[in-house]
Amino acid sequence: MVFVQHQFNLRFQLDFTVFSHYTTKTDCSMRTLPLCPYTYQYFQNLRQQQFYYQELCGNNYEWRFTDFVCVDKTGCLIQPDYITHKFPQILKKYDLRPIRFHDLRHSCATIMLYLGYTLKDIQTWLGHSNYNFTADTYIHSASGVHEQMAESFSAKLGNILPTELPFNIDENC
Repeated sequence: MVFVQHQFNLRFQLDFTVFSHYTTKTDCSMRTLPLCPYTYQYFQNLRQQQFYYQELCGNNYEWRFTDFVCVDKTGCLIQPDYITHKFPQILKKYDLRPIRFHDLRHSCATIMLYLGYTLKDIQTWLGHSNYNFTADTYIHSASGVHEQMAESFSAKLGNILPTELPFNIDENC
């Protein structure tokens, strides 16, 4: 399980780092999410890597942040803007179109909707206070979806509607 309970900010003043700790924006943002096996294993491997670097660096390791996931090889917190700068490089490396890292939340919400999850389920997964915000801001219509809707609607209606017109068309009209 992942417990989303806090947000952290770092800023620099002269020669030292100011570490700020905040609770989430809203009570709804504070939530517990299950981890899929792949993600759980990733975090297990990451933790083992951190233990390796702790032993390797010894007293030079930054021990204040041992409970944190996002630390570098020396135990220092990874700067929040690291992802902002690194993500476009990853997209380019794999020939993907440029998007913001935050846009992955929008993609997640849209995919969850197409997988059949309710707006209420998606709202609580994302930590929003109401599903109208989730629907209006995060859910996007995919290209070709209207054609699929028309075909599906037509197929369902085709089974119940008569195939012949209920009246004769007068050619003199």
